[in-house]
Amino acid sequence: MRHPLSCLPIRATPITSAPQAASIALRSIRKPTGWRVEALHLEGDVTIDAARADVWNFLTDPHAVSKCAPGFESLEIIEPDKEFEAVASVGFGAVRTKFKGRVKWIELDAPNRAVMEVKGNAPGSVVEVISAMELQEGPNGSTELHWTADVTIYGTIANLATRMMGGLTKKLSGEFFNCVKAQIEQ
Repeated sequence: MRHPLSCLPIRATPITSAPQAASIALRSIRKPTGWRVEALHLEGDVTIDAARADVWNFLTDPHAVSKCAPGFESLEIIEPDKEFEAVASVGFGAVRTKFKGRVKWIELDAPNRAVMEVKGNAPGSVVEVISAMELQEGPNGSTELHWTADVTIYGTIANLATRMMGGLTKKLSGEFFNCVKAQIEQ
């Protein structure tokens, strides 16, 4: 399926089984029992007309990549090249909420592969993400980026956004990668 805002292929697959959702969930944030859980697997491919090292440097630089994060408000580096906190505002239909998240690189294999873990919260909600990217040389000096994200949302936002979750995450992913591509290629 192609995202309507771009030429980027983006796929979203709901995670339907409890064991599957549990395997994605990170255990360090306490979640009240009885919270609704919404889980998605997203993935996509992007061709960027730039050298792999340039794409890597952009995507692993929190200051550069934050310019492309929808709703981005602030950034604080906790430990250079390892961990940072970001604040972003996200809308779910008529409801807008502010998420504060801690991002930690759990694997960096420059310029080939990176994996990050995001743990965030908003009033009455918790968001957990494991995201990976793989970079390969493309034709004519371009870079092929394949990315995945396993997103789990607990609480109020999961309750409000059940029907909108897939569409919203695809829309935000499309906006993000359109911006990344434009920023790197300029």
